[in-house]
Amino acid sequence: MKKKILVVEDDSAIRELISEILEMEGFSVESAKNGREALRKISELERKSSVQDVRKEYAGIVSDIDMPEMSGIEFAKEMEKRGRYFPILFISGNPMNKERLKDLKQTGNYSFLGKPFTIKNFYAVSKKLFK
Repeated sequence: MKKKILVVEDDSAIRELISEILEMEGFSVESAKNGREALRKISELERKSSVQDVRKEYAGIVSDIDMPEMSGIEFAKEMEKRGRYFPILFISGNPMNKERLKDLKQTGNYSFLGKPFTIKNFYAVSKKLFK
């Protein structure tokens, strides 16, 4: 069974590109256009499954930081409140957003990649994080 990654990105072109790269790496991919939609997907799983099954469902998350409705960091904080800790690859076109990650409790369980990024860089970071 392939490991599944949840891609959370408001820009559909970037969301599709990331999904294609991950699929080439052998992952199965599910996507959401913002943190609120991603939270809904995880909440649906929680209602249908046990706590452990939710963590088994996703090997990790790739999330933009700046998105409408709910940012990637707000999404990650909500996951922390629920006791859900996933490896997260945050991506952002704003290099200052890397500093905002310090507010997260799950230090060491995430990486940051600035936009624009190369496929080679994305592959290297995601392979290491989602091993």
